[in-house]
Amino acid sequence: AGTKMVRNSLRGSSSVYDVKARTYQVVILLGGRKAHKCYQTNTVSALGLRELLGRHFDDDNVIVGVGEGVTGLLNVVDHRNKPIVRGKNVLVYHTHTHENNETSAAFERIGAKVSVSGKGSNLIRDGNIITATSCSDEVMMSVHEHIVQSTAQKRLLAAASSRKH
Repeated sequence: AGTKMVRNSLRGSSSVYDVKARTYQVVILLGGRKAHKCYQTNTVSALGLRELLGRHFDDDNVIVGVGEGVTGLLNVVDHRNKPIVRGKNVLVYHTHTHENNETSAAFERIGAKVSVSGKGSNLIRDGNIITATSCSDEVMMSVHEHIVQSTAQKRLLAAASSRKH
């Protein structure tokens, strides 16, 4: 019943190619076993999502990986073709499966600093990337705080720029 409800709610929604990075301040990648596999494929939609996330990152917008949704960050690069998680702290959701160990190793290979869920925090915020074990109130508050801070910074920069001209 849950899958049917989600499918019905997505009818008429935009394709990943129709979404403009500047339209949204946050993208949330949800997890699950099927999502984990989909994020790692080279299908047209997965490639489109990676491109969208790269633009989103370049625009300094928030990207959230929840649970196994964090794997959606693995193959995303910025405009300089640098992995967006290189040098970032990333929380990897572990359920003691082989896939989760591979995910941790993949993040480490591209230069991310990996923490494992269940060993401390259930949320890590590093710049505009937030990784979490679940979509809890704590995660949503962190997203909200980042958007408020980012918006305030952009307004200050715009005001300073307009004073110079």
